[in-house]
Amino acid sequence: MKTSRIAGIVGGCAALAGGALGSQAGEISLFEYAINRDFVISIDPPPPPTFDAITGLGSIRMIFTELGPHYAALFVDHELSETENTFFNELGEVSPEAPPPGVTWEIDEPGYVSGDIYDNFLLGTLDNSVGLLTPDDVSMALGWAFNVPPGMTATLTFRLSDQRPDGFYLRHRDPLSGENVFFSGALRMEGGDGFIPEGRPVVAGGALAALAALSVWRLRRRGGGAGG
Repeated sequence: MKTSRIAGIVGGCAALAGGALGSQAGEISLFEYAINRDFVISIDPPPPPTFDAITGLGSIRMIFTELGPHYAALFVDHELSETENTFFNELGEVSPEAPPPGVTWEIDEPGYVSGDIYDNFLLGTLDNSVGLLTPDDVSMALGWAFNVPPGMTATLTFRLSDQRPDGFYLRHRDPLSGENVFFSGALRMEGGDGFIPEGRPVVAGGALAALAALSVWRLRRRGGGAGG
């Protein structure tokens, strides 16, 4: 079993609500998760009613009303049939569909050995790559850069399910048990014409806050255990 490399909460919690829970798979479990909301990091925050923190299935909704650029991302580290065949026999892949404008993503080993996904999640620099050439310990992250125009509200929903969604998604799978976790998202604008600009925003102070969180996480990882 892995030993958690992250303890406590860095920064504030995201505003969470809405969406229906996906189906519950008994051998799917969530090791840990984190939210990056405008470079304020919440690690294993209290889950909303629509998200099962045991299985890591369900939805997390974030609402943005402040005018201007925003960035939000979700990192998840699931384990599939860990008691039967360990956590390092798994694979990750991305759907053939193109991601929506403003979306970045990454699938990689979660940082115990060689993966840089968590560093990139904290810094808002997800690199649109699958960093796994052979079965390994898999984690996923999905980020969204967008702008809230005057008079509009943005609702960003992250969804995790064992059922394949429509459109763009990330997939974490166990080739032995046949279990899957599909990770997708949707951004909705209300109060205007629904236009979603492309391009990554620049959030004042975001880089410094992310670097501070990254330094804390690295210290905890070095002193807090190892994984596969």
